[in-house]
Amino acid sequence: METQVKELMKWKNEMSEWKTDVQRDIVDLSRQSHKECLIISGPAISRPEKNENATEMFCGLIEKKFGINVPKSDVSNLGRILKQNGNSSGKE
Repeated sequence: METQVKELMKWKNEMSEWKTDVQRDIVDLSRQSHKECLIISGPAISRPEKNENATEMFCGLIEKKFGINVPKSDVSNLGRILKQNGNSSGKE
């Protein structure tokens, strides 16, 4: 009987860990389903600098223009596109 109780407790702990993993995966999938694409252009975009932090620049522009604070950790992919007239370029 004692062996069965130990086995059940071990199984319970394994199930608890599995539940935590599944919950983490659900949250991750939920976040991935809410990804958006935003393109900003115009004179507010400065020319690229050698060691610029494009994520910081992007978040600052969004806050200045729309009054919305976008945490840097929410920006997963960011790039600059070079136009023929040279207004913007680079990639981070």
